[in-house]
Amino acid sequence: PRKLFNQISVPHQQLGNICSKLIQDENSTGGNMFEQNCSPIVIASLCCLAIGSGALKANLSPLGAQQIKDPVEQSRFFNWFYWACNVGSFAAYFFLTYTQQNLGKDGRLAGYLVPPVAMTIASLAFVACRPMFRLRKPAGSLLTRVVRLLAAAVSASFRLRRQRKRRLLADGESDSNNSGSGSGDSAPMRLHAAAYDDWLDCARHGGRFTEGEVHDVRALLRVVLIFVSIIPYWLLYFQMQSTYLVQGLHLRLQLDGSIANIFRARYRTIPPAWLSLCDIVVIIALIPLLTKLVFPWLERRGKHPSLATQILLGMSIALASVLCAGVLESYRLSVLWGNSTNLWPVDYVQQQIGNMNYTAANVSIMWQVPQYCLMGTAEAFM
Repeated sequence: PRKLFNQISVPHQQLGNICSKLIQDENSTGGNMFEQNCSPIVIASLCCLAIGSGALKANLSPLGAQQIKDPVEQSRFFNWFYWACNVGSFAAYFFLTYTQQNLGKDGRLAGYLVPPVAMTIASLAFVACRPMFRLRKPAGSLLTRVVRLLAAAVSASFRLRRQRKRRLLADGESDSNNSGSGSGDSAPMRLHAAAYDDWLDCARHGGRFTEGEVHDVRALLRVVLIFVSIIPYWLLYFQMQSTYLVQGLHLRLQLDGSIANIFRARYRTIPPAWLSLCDIVVIIALIPLLTKLVFPWLERRGKHPSLATQILLGMSIALASVLCAGVLESYRLSVLWGNSTNLWPVDYVQQQIGNMNYTAANVSIMWQVPQYCLMGTAEAFM
């Protein structure tokens, strides 16, 4: 840029405008969605997607679990179910992102038409197979039953605690009255017999809830604790669809050298979303490898890692992925701006994605591969 600015005669004010435009492009991520012309349609579509995805994910996995009674087979089912989902994600990321970015308006139209067509076919297949499913009849709101049981347990625990306290005081007064005569058994700590192991068991007081229901809620609370501990992992995982993608938009998409020779000339500019294929490919490869080879081999030697160990390992690898992205971002900024005294980018490329212009650092987007591969490894364990 310095050579370019030295070769042309530009007024200082115009030079400042050029630098401001470069900085604006470098920081651009598409503008405010609420200011776009089609924002009501886009927001309504996103809301429909959220509701539909939530209803599908909340019911599809339990329905799959109901078809299999053996816990071991259930675990295998979910492994292959997740594997199949990632095969579909691979096809979507590979074909749809390329058509939408490189084939103009027709490509964008095709990219939006393919998913609803595929969803329609899947829905028809689901309805056709419905007679083969094992279906449980609806039994009311399980969440309402759980809330009532928890409320009953809290109320009963306080009520029983007050009763035991009154009995303790009454027994203490009785023992003090009998201490002068020396008669009667001394039992200052004689309490009402507690048939409950913890506060949750108090819900059985009065016969409103069964022991089996209390056991199920106790197991549910343990699962909730696991889900709460996994929230930090999801915070890291969804960086792939947000900050990782934005980082890729500000890296050089044009391939060069030996990598570019693999592709034809028109394929050398890759969509930033293609880097998610690294995550998906790692999952598709690792799940069969772990399920069929690694875990059985460790189990034969009595060293099979527990689920808690696998979750902790997955969290650690996800953290390593984000740290790797942070190192790349630091390097990207150093290449783009040089030292802090520069007022305009030093080593950059201008690239257009859709109808947006981006000022990207002259650093290949392929440097994002390690962070996506690490996140895929973490996902296979989690």
